[in-house]
Amino acid sequence: MHRGWKIGVVAIVAALVVTGLGLLSGGAADADVRREVSLRVSGQATEGSPIRFKGRVTSTPRPQAQRTEVLLQRRFTTTKGVAWRTVTTVRTDKFGRFSGKVAAPGEGKTLYRARVQRVRIKGTTYSGHVSPSRTVSVGARMREIMLVGNNWDGTASIVDATTYQVLRRGIDLVPDKAEELAEIRRSPDRLAMYYLVRYGPGEGNDQLVDDMFTTNDGRLLAVSRPSLGDVVWLDLESALTTGTAKVVAEQSMDGYRTDHMGVSPDGTRLLVSDSTERQVIEFAMGGKGRPETGRRLRTFESGETPHENNYSDDGSTIYHASIGRVYLPGDATELSGKTLSDYLLNPLGLPRDFLGLDTLPAVKIGPVHDAIKGDRWFEIVDNETFEVERRWEMGKEMAEAGFEGQSSAVRPMAIAPGERFIYFQMSFLHGIVEFDTRARDLNGRVDYSTGSVPEPRVGAVTRVIGLPKRTRAIPEQYVNDSAHHGLAIDSTGSTLCAAGTMDDYVALVDRRTGRSTILDEETTGNYYGKPYWTTEGLGHTCWASLSDADAVAVIDFETGRELAYLDVGNHPQRVRYGTIPARFLR
Repeated sequence: MHRGWKIGVVAIVAALVVTGLGLLSGGAADADVRREVSLRVSGQATEGSPIRFKGRVTSTPRPQAQRTEVLLQRRFTTTKGVAWRTVTTVRTDKFGRFSGKVAAPGEGKTLYRARVQRVRIKGTTYSGHVSPSRTVSVGARMREIMLVGNNWDGTASIVDATTYQVLRRGIDLVPDKAEELAEIRRSPDRLAMYYLVRYGPGEGNDQLVDDMFTTNDGRLLAVSRPSLGDVVWLDLESALTTGTAKVVAEQSMDGYRTDHMGVSPDGTRLLVSDSTERQVIEFAMGGKGRPETGRRLRTFESGETPHENNYSDDGSTIYHASIGRVYLPGDATELSGKTLSDYLLNPLGLPRDFLGLDTLPAVKIGPVHDAIKGDRWFEIVDNETFEVERRWEMGKEMAEAGFEGQSSAVRPMAIAPGERFIYFQMSFLHGIVEFDTRARDLNGRVDYSTGSVPEPRVGAVTRVIGLPKRTRAIPEQYVNDSAHHGLAIDSTGSTLCAAGTMDDYVALVDRRTGRSTILDEETTGNYYGKPYWTTEGLGHTCWASLSDADAVAVIDFETGRELAYLDVGNHPQRVRYGTIPARFLR
């Protein structure tokens, strides 16, 4: 027992001595010691932008503090197969940590890894090691643009949103026009409506481009085409390389005509007004290569001739208005000597007091007017349920506020920050209506119903801001009943930008005071014929389409100065902000 204990001690001492000698000589350390590398990279990037990475090198057993070289490598596909190439080299700190950044490559998915070479430190050999590979999805570098739809040409123009340079003109948005018209001619009812659109809203022209929005990936353009009664998703890459877009998806309306659209804040849903079917249809916005692109989803009820669609900032609410049968006569809400003079004497150049017609008393014909024009409603829709929450007939709301004899048709609208106040243009009105959606109803009674929806107990007209009336045309000659058509508000909510359609001007209106600054040929030196749309652009600007001038004006909201006047195409109407891959415009 005593002797065995002594032998054990000697064996332990001998082992320690041998081990110590081996460590001093380095001979026993040639057996590899494991080294591990971790790597994290940003999972998404934009072409040309930085990809940030970081990681750590650890060793077992842990050596003394030592800075180590790390290779960041990207996988390439070559004619000989797959290869890893070093794109940058960094060194760790004394704790083994490393970080850096590299420029993102071209669009697509790319694999990265970190590699440490086999290295010998203080007599110890550490094996080389690579981290698990990490995937980075690289998106295309995007360019911010303004799209201009030239309604009568069936084309689009693309303008740089910051430099105001016209990048492309004449992009064909009806590459399938011959095929579509051949199909229309085979259907008597569709053919009749086609000509009604041409000689009614189209003023003798086909309406080929009304509204448009780019998809989130910037590769497709959704376009409503009124005369063809459809909405299509067009390939922008083919459009910009060949001048003609390829149709990726198409949806026909239940009725005969499309009109205004609206896109959800997250870019995934598209609302399209089905002009002759008293409904708005929701579609999946989609994108290039996405199977849901153009898929029909839901509908909500509208009045006669659905028109404007706007989402709340958070996408939970939809603000919608219908405008009635603008293509039919019967625009007067009363017959008076003044009305008869306007309709009978003015076109002949005769004075209003000729034959004493101007002295005849007024006779209200509101019910006749309403029967001809149809239901014209402004409504708020819950986007989750697609049910109408509240609905007003704005002509009656105007009457409650003391403005008798006004049309009920709400035209373009602008929603102020906070979404309590909404500003409207209305048929035949040379001005802007302020509507408070939370104010108590002015007379406290339910005076009317819109379909099955009773007048809400809240909502009131609080102000009408008058703007100059310059036209000598009678209401029957107003373009689609629009005295003014186009209204935007700046991001601060302080200034409105109104298109004075029949009056040939654009007005910047101080929201607080109602004072206006007029931009027209006299003040700018450029022709402002028949402005048809306004929208807010980048840099605190208002973009106005001047349909009779075939031009677009860019106006500074703050100074009221015209920043640019751009020739675009035949009868520009809608102007929309969008983004597209920058390489499409090289």
